[in-house]
Amino acid sequence: MDRFDVDVDPERALDFFVDCRASLGNIDSTVAWTVSRVCALGYSIVRRGANSRTAASFLRACIANAFITIASLSNVVHKIQLYIETGMLALFVNSLPQKYSIQADAIVKCCIELLAASQEVTVCEYRQAASSFLAFLLFVPDSPTKAPLYMFNAFLNATARYVWGNECIERGRLFIDCLRYLSAMAQTDLPYRIGYSQCNDAIYGSSVEFMEAIKEKADVVIGQLEELYNQHGDKSITFAIELLETIISIGDIQALGSLVIELYAKCTVRNETRERRRCVRERIAKRATNSAPVQSVYKTICELESRSK
Repeated sequence: MDRFDVDVDPERALDFFVDCRASLGNIDSTVAWTVSRVCALGYSIVRRGANSRTAASFLRACIANAFITIASLSNVVHKIQLYIETGMLALFVNSLPQKYSIQADAIVKCCIELLAASQEVTVCEYRQAASSFLAFLLFVPDSPTKAPLYMFNAFLNATARYVWGNECIERGRLFIDCLRYLSAMAQTDLPYRIGYSQCNDAIYGSSVEFMEAIKEKADVVIGQLEELYNQHGDKSITFAIELLETIISIGDIQALGSLVIELYAKCTVRNETRERRRCVRERIAKRATNSAPVQSVYKTICELESRSK
């Protein structure tokens, strides 16, 4: 089914994929393949820079076809991955301008609903799917008629319903990804965007309301991370080193100095974290140049390192 060039006759190719779905609809892998091929067909139109009304109508047809087909799949992880792929195409064709697209809104809503109800998915698969959706959400602008970050708030509520059990590492990684998302949202200008679609940096800029919403959500996530660390921190050096690296990358070392020292001390008991600890020290040293409190943190972790040898 993949032995012909779809770029030669896109409309005929779309008809073929529709026929594939109709004939082989009981085979999940085939249906998922047709969705990916339909999205690839749309991307080929975007790459060629087709801006005519006919091209726009064809792209909307590709997105609608993919969206409808995904609902028939049984594998939740495949559904989320394909919804993201379809949503990226929607962003490429500027389906999310200032007038928020119902089509793309439906894609985001479906992903969040799946994350809220995906109890049968393994913890590792769930975290990877949730993180992938969060990366996609970075490019999706909020509706101007709703509160800032309302989609991220819905995402947090959805992932809170998942039964994580004792898998503190994967849950901690998701919270860390949430902090990275919020850190990116706080930038005045995102370093990249998809097609001509607007992101929240263009809609809100650095408005007081938006920055307050980011701080509020960050406080919630940090609270969850702190609770998770207090419950399971003694069981996982991996969790400690990843949290430490995140603080060094996007956090305030001066404000979180005591936590940095605590995490670093915990990591010194394992030789396999030696190289990662060296990178942490180097990054703190660079930021300690003009800050006495950070210099104090750096001195303390160097002493901890010398004791571990």
